[in-house]
Amino acid sequence: RTGQDGLGAAAHTLGPHEVFRVGDALHVVDLPGVQRPRDALTERMARRVTLELAEADVALMIVNGEEGIGPGDRYIAASAARLLAQRDLRPPPPLDERATAGANGLMLAALARTGAQLGDPRYLKEAKRTLGAVKAAFLLPDGGLRHLPGSSGPGAPEDYAALALGCREFARAANDGGADALAERLLARLDTEFYDPGSRRYFAAPPGSEPGLFVRPYSLGDPLSAEALVVLARAPRERGMAIAAGLLDALDEGNIQSPGDDLLALAWFAEPGK
Repeated sequence: RTGQDGLGAAAHTLGPHEVFRVGDALHVVDLPGVQRPRDALTERMARRVTLELAEADVALMIVNGEEGIGPGDRYIAASAARLLAQRDLRPPPPLDERATAGANGLMLAALARTGAQLGDPRYLKEAKRTLGAVKAAFLLPDGGLRHLPGSSGPGAPEDYAALALGCREFARAANDGGADALAERLLARLDTEFYDPGSRRYFAAPPGSEPGLFVRPYSLGDPLSAEALVVLARAPRERGMAIAAGLLDALDEGNIQSPGDDLLALAWFAEPGK
């Protein structure tokens, strides 16, 4: 669960009454086949069901109405009821108050794009609230970012890139020029502090301010790379082309990291008009 003054906001719509909540996340777990254990396989499956139900807040059981309710259905319902009763005895999970600037940027992008695609103003309203909260918690007077709210630790490349992406999506969905301008400033600061023209990648830290020998590893990205996020955030054309070329080179070199986000960014960049 996340949520603090609009940070880490999550929205979802459920059922015919469109239950809309912000500050919570819904995780749906599809259980394996539920049945009376008869062999080693079904015993293992039953243990898995027991573990999942013990951590669940709600259990949804669906039966075939044409066949009616039989002894097996009653067995499953009774088992779930016992486990849920045990669940009520455990303390509630704590709130996650340490969502990074990048995580909030991705949430901002998701809310803005959802509002635009569904034509639902509630999502744009929450996106606007999230953007305001992110500015207050992460944006520094000099234009930089902090990594965590209330922390003195500087923002990472992924923080700048993901928040720029969120601002771009909100600017497009809400026709907000201020958000678009903020995205430009974040991308410019990202280039100034972290970009390495030789490798067309981003360092994990800015250059040292004192004389000496320093090691600047490249940013790894978790889960999205700063390079992929920058391409998705519609960086200036020249920079976007350089980074896209670097992503292609990394794929050719057999990067051990999963390239799914890189492939997504390259596919987006290759679309006409991008």
